[in-house]
Amino acid sequence: MAAKKFFALITCLLILAFSCTANADVVKGVKIGILTKSVTEEVFNNNASATWLWAVFHYNHGKEDNFKFYDDLNTMLLALNRGEIDEIDLPEVVGEYVTAQNSDYEISCVMNSVPVSFVFGFLKNRNSLLWYDFNKTLALMQQDGTLAELQAKYLSDFGKDKPESVKFDSFPDAPTIKIAVTGDVPPIDYIAPDGKAAGFNAAILAEIGRKMKINVELMNIDTAARNTTLASERADGVFWYITDSFDKSEGILFSEPYYTFDKFVHIRKKN
Repeated sequence: MAAKKFFALITCLLILAFSCTANADVVKGVKIGILTKSVTEEVFNNNASATWLWAVFHYNHGKEDNFKFYDDLNTMLLALNRGEIDEIDLPEVVGEYVTAQNSDYEISCVMNSVPVSFVFGFLKNRNSLLWYDFNKTLALMQQDGTLAELQAKYLSDFGKDKPESVKFDSFPDAPTIKIAVTGDVPPIDYIAPDGKAAGFNAAILAEIGRKMKINVELMNIDTAARNTTLASERADGVFWYITDSFDKSEGILFSEPYYTFDKFVHIRKKN
């Protein structure tokens, strides 16, 4: 039985390797753009199988790679267009969206990773009750199928269109909470140029507001500013994505995950 499991694992690894080598030339020292340092760096450090396969099958990645971290997607795409980096690393659904929007890009590799989860973070000493209410509401959305519906609508059937704007209900006599988002990773988290919130996270937060009967206001921040935004109390909560082994701050409470993925893609400009 152990032997069968071992050979099954090897077969899976071979499939992954050949999926990554199909369009690649053997070049060392690839310059890779990464959107956020904390989680994505951990994913690379923990994704030993992918690194090993690149070396064994001569895919153009390895110890000579250079990683450059960016605070927003647009800046990273500009760097790719200027040739400052060779490819960019993105969650699979974001990579599919980017390539659907721009025919000059192509996905060069699909990689399995450690699971990454979307959560909301709250200051423990200030918003523990809000954290509790978010968890309770997310559990209800899981039970009644709302989460699955929103995932299908915003993360599966987005096509080539920009994420549609999301309507937030207004409750005149209710409190208003501010949630900080990056607004920069469509179709997951997106603030349109006209300032309107769109995409999956906006839809999740709008539904949470409806079920809790509170007003939800979104703030647009850089990914690197999440900790300081919470610490300065500019926002009541912050969109975050973490892994199981993510070094969680004792002062921050994370909601239960409302979406988890385990694949990243690399995108290049077409030759």
